[in-house]
Formats: sequence, structure tokens, C-alpha cells
Amino acid sequence: MQQSFPGKLLYGGDYTPEQWTEDGLIGKLIEEVCREAGVEPVLAASRGVETTKRVRADGRAVYFLLNHNEQPQQVTLPEGIFRSLLDDRVVQGAVEIEARDVMVLHSSK
Repeated sequence: MQQSFPGKLLYGGDYTPEQWTEDGLIGKLIEEVCREAGVEPVLAASRGVETTKRVRADGRAVYFLLNHNEQPQQVTLPEGIFRSLLDDRVVQGAVEIEARDVMVLHSSK
């Protein structure tokens, strides 16, 4: 008896563990699954830059930016003015995150 379920099944058993990492297949698979599911990046950022958004009780957005790269990286911010919760500086447009560094920004409105 065959039973069907809603959804999709992805099978990747034809590849060795080395191929998944050396050929970049795991990243390609994750990108494709996210695209199909409608998952979009929080902010426009380079590979190796982790971005997370949280919303405070007062409705203001808080962005956590983590640069895992060995070089500084630029992140494009949404429209508005943001304040760093780590050094109190005000930024807008785009920010550069130093290598292996973190920024925590909250919206001013």
C-alpha cells in the first residue's frame, strides 16, 4: 500500500560526504530549498555574514550582524536610521563589519 503526504522529498544519497562540502552542494541545496519555501535573507550581505532580526516589544527592529569572514564585509541596511547597541554610533544605508566582528543595531523609530 502506498500512502502519499503533502510536501517534497529531496534525496542526496548519490554523493559522498566529501562531494557535499568540496563541490559546495550543501550550500546549493540549502539555497534551493529556501528559494522554494519563500525564505529570504534578512539583509543583503556577503557569504559568511550572519544576519538576524528581532522585534522589540515597542515594535522597533533589532539586527544582529556577525561577520565570520577573515576580511571586513559590507551589509546594506533597510531604510532608516540605526543606533549601535555596542558603541552607540548612528548609522544608515550600509555598514562595514570588521573581520570576525559583531554589530547589534536597533532602529530609531
